[in-house]
Amino acid sequence: MLEKLINKYFSYIIYLIAVSVTLFLLFQAKESHLLPFPQQGTDQLSVVDAAVGIYHGKMPPAGYKMSPGYTLFAAFLVALSGSKLLIMRILQALTASLIPVFIYKLSRRLRIGFHASQIAALIYCFYGPAILISLDFLRASMLALCFLIFAYCLITAFFKKSNYRYLVGGVFAGLTILGRENFIPIVFLPLGMLLFAECRNRVGKKQVLLYLSAVFLTVLPCLVYNFVNFGSLSIIPGNLNTVVSCYHGAGLENISDASYRSEFLENIPVQFLKFISSYELPNSLSFYAHREIIDFMRVFIVPFNFILILAVIGAIFNCKNRSVLFVVLLSAGYVGTMLYFEMFYRFRIPVVPLITILSGAGVYSITKIKGKPWRLVVWCGVFILTWITYANPDKYRLPRERVSVAVVLIQNERLLKAEDYLDKLSGLSIVPGRVWMLLARRYAEAGDQVSAARVYKKFLSHAKNPNGACLKSLEPAFNSRGAPERRE
Repeated sequence: MLEKLINKYFSYIIYLIAVSVTLFLLFQAKESHLLPFPQQGTDQLSVVDAAVGIYHGKMPPAGYKMSPGYTLFAAFLVALSGSKLLIMRILQALTASLIPVFIYKLSRRLRIGFHASQIAALIYCFYGPAILISLDFLRASMLALCFLIFAYCLITAFFKKSNYRYLVGGVFAGLTILGRENFIPIVFLPLGMLLFAECRNRVGKKQVLLYLSAVFLTVLPCLVYNFVNFGSLSIIPGNLNTVVSCYHGAGLENISDASYRSEFLENIPVQFLKFISSYELPNSLSFYAHREIIDFMRVFIVPFNFILILAVIGAIFNCKNRSVLFVVLLSAGYVGTMLYFEMFYRFRIPVVPLITILSGAGVYSITKIKGKPWRLVVWCGVFILTWITYANPDKYRLPRERVSVAVVLIQNERLLKAEDYLDKLSGLSIVPGRVWMLLARRYAEAGDQVSAARVYKKFLSHAKNPNGACLKSLEPAFNSRGAPERRE
């Protein structure tokens, strides 16, 4: 009876799970003085300032390079919240929590198995970086939702022969372009499915025209606005050259230089390896720093390489399923457009829901293997491969980020944990003198002179260690409110 109720109302249940996990993380972060007002020089502050300006009737000036789609969404949050940042985060979290709902719905459309669809949705809820980033003023989670609904609408339209859903799919495809310009080629990828006869039999010229018209009309107001005000018929005037210059040290004008092109192309395999790695490469929001401070984040046990391994299995075993192939096409298309830039973890978040759906297909494929012993062997292989390909974050994290964690622990009066953490850093040859002194002073202020003296002696022994590196000049990566975030 209980199982029937869960299955019947699973969409509502998974939404409540996602909301509960996300909001609990938000309030845990606030208790730890994390996720403060965005710092100067970050994308988050640029978006919030522009959103508040739009709310007060002032459009962003020339040179504003943030996503027009997400900026308007943020302005909508400002209007609903009365410019209260906490309410804005809550509203964004409530919206982002729809992602596992649509993962479940789209998985059901793909016919990858009822329970496998539920597992795919649950996997996303316990992939920590996706949940954390949905609480910050970055476009990744909203872009993921638009991309997912875009795919869901087109697949639903295909099966139900619904012209209305082709239109809605086109609108969300247009929103992905307004979210990030690399989606311009991706929105045309669905047309590649017309190479298959069974797709051509269900999709005619009318449906294609409806979809493309909706994409164009969604993007058109932004194009017209930029042309009238800045003389540029583009989504973000001059943005492509700015991005290329930022990540490659030179603009598009150098594309004729053979050595520049060679270096540009040689970087692609490197970025692909970063994409498939379990390591969550931070840009302005470190997953690992937050996890070390917020104990609740230990529940996010699903690493990216585990999701990806299951997704590859799902893609291989369901390659004859045209709907699954469609999801593979969109996923590969997105990855292909992002390999030219530094693969920060927030850049792969938009495609994670589709990859999670494929991982659900992988679960379904494994359950269909005949013979329980063989299924057990495959599952063992999955977990062993996950373990082998797992990248230990301790090998890659920057000292500055790790020192900032110790500072925040001290600011939160978690002195014993901060002391243990500093001991751990000393074992890694990171000895930030001012942080040790800060800890000793906090102990003294709390009236614990014994602990203060102990910490001081520890610092002296670590600093004199010939194998250690005393980083007294290291500037901790935190702001006045204690956020372990690095400037972009």
